[in-house]
Amino acid sequence: KLRAEIFSEIREQMDQKRLEEIHEIYQEINYLIDEWLAIAFISLIEKRTANLADQALRDPLTMLYNRTAFDRRLTAEIERESRYRRQFSIALFDIDDFKSVNDRYGHPAGDQTLKMVARILQTSLRQTDFTFRLGGDEFAAICPETEKAAMVKVVRRIEKQLQQSFIETKMSYAIGISFGIASFPIDGKEMDQLVKAADERLYQCKREHHLANAAS
Repeated sequence: KLRAEIFSEIREQMDQKRLEEIHEIYQEINYLIDEWLAIAFISLIEKRTANLADQALRDPLTMLYNRTAFDRRLTAEIERESRYRRQFSIALFDIDDFKSVNDRYGHPAGDQTLKMVARILQTSLRQTDFTFRLGGDEFAAICPETEKAAMVKVVRRIEKQLQQSFIETKMSYAIGISFGIASFPIDGKEMDQLVKAADERLYQCKREHHLANAAS
């Protein structure tokens, strides 16, 4: 259709005595149109491929990046910070007594809770930070160029915003989060070392919260 409209316009502008010139113009325009269409087609394919690749690395419920993306990002961050000799921190999060939310209020309430936590994580962190849902009620964050003390402040801010969010939305229940923090290179220079350190501190935090709830 585009070719037909272009060629029709050319014919109206040129007389019959210049048929050879018209033919040359037709050939040049055909070449340009083919080239533009090829570029547009390749661009479209690349865009759709990139979107599919990104979707494969995201959790469909919260739209946070998933465990595979976490492993890749953490590996890349270790390589980058090793090169520039900088610190960074990770935090693992776990929703306290999440099973009781599903059991008492149903899975829709559980999904709503997961989305809320995901949203608070995203809004509490910087644009240069990364947030993930590792599975179930487990979340994670990777914060480049962040020391452990600064990471603790970030997590405390997340806790406060989570509590405030439950008050503002007038939900019939409230939850807490447990967390574990590890920093590179203090707690390890390999991915497994960092995750293990953060995981051990996460479970220590969960035990403390469990004891506190039992005492109350």
